Amino acid sequence: MVEVGQRFNTFYFAIKDKNYELANYQWDKIKKTIENGIVRRPARKANSQTMFLETQYKSMREALNKKDEKLIKKEYEQTKGVCNACHVAERVPFIEVIDPIIRWSSVR
Repeated sequence: MVEVGQRFNTFYFAIKDKNYELANYQWDKIKKTIENGIVRRPARKANSQTMFLETQYKSMREALNKKDEKLIKKEYEQTKGVCNACHVAERVPFIEVIDPIIRWSSVR
């Protein structure tokens, strides 16, 4: 999940910068990282599948492909909610996804 957090930081700032190609790239990497996490922790598969991979991943992807700023912001907020709901469901509610304050990467 550390890698997801790092990629989410770049994803967030890519959206802010309206660099939707970078946002799409990071979104795919977040998906792959979660899929890899399922391999390592198969007990977490159900929530990861139903709450993220089968639903939120797809709706965020569609918003990014449309390059619709209003829709992207809506889906971004929904994504944070889904991530946090999954953390609650997995009994780690103390891991809270928030908007990053500092850009961790020099990539833009």
